[in-house]
Amino acid sequence: MSENYKKLIQSSEFIDDEPVGFAAVNMDMLPGPIDEKFWGQISERLWSRLLSIGAAYDLHFSQAIEPIIDSVLGPEQCDSFNEELEFLSGIVNDPAFAEAIQVIRSEVSKVLNRKDMRLVISPP
Repeated sequence: MSENYKKLIQSSEFIDDEPVGFAAVNMDMLPGPIDEKFWGQISERLWSRLLSIGAAYDLHFSQAIEPIIDSVLGPEQCDSFNEELEFLSGIVNDPAFAEAIQVIRSEVSKVLNRKDMRLVISPP
C-alpha cells in the first residue's frame, strides 16, 4: 500500500482533527452542560467515515443521527447502534476506524439496558 494511503488508516493522521464527542450520561444531566470527564472523542474525519459507511450499508444510525448537531440516543437506540457498530467492526480493515468504533462502543455500552441513561453525540 502506498504511504499516501497507508496514513489514512493510522490513528496518528487524525490527532489534530476537530473532535466529535460521545458521552453516556444520566438523563437528569440533560440538556447540559456536560463535564469534560464524561466525554470520549473521535476525529471528525473518522465520524464522517462512519456516517458514510453506515449510509452505504443503509444502516439505521446513519439516518437517525444528525451529522452536524447534537443527537441524544436512549437505551433502545443504543442497542441498535451497538449492533451496527459491531457489524462495521467486522467488515472494515482500518485500524484508525476500528479504534474510533471502540471509543463509541465504550460509551454506548454504558447506556444499554439503563432507562435513566442517554448517549449524547456532539459534532464540532
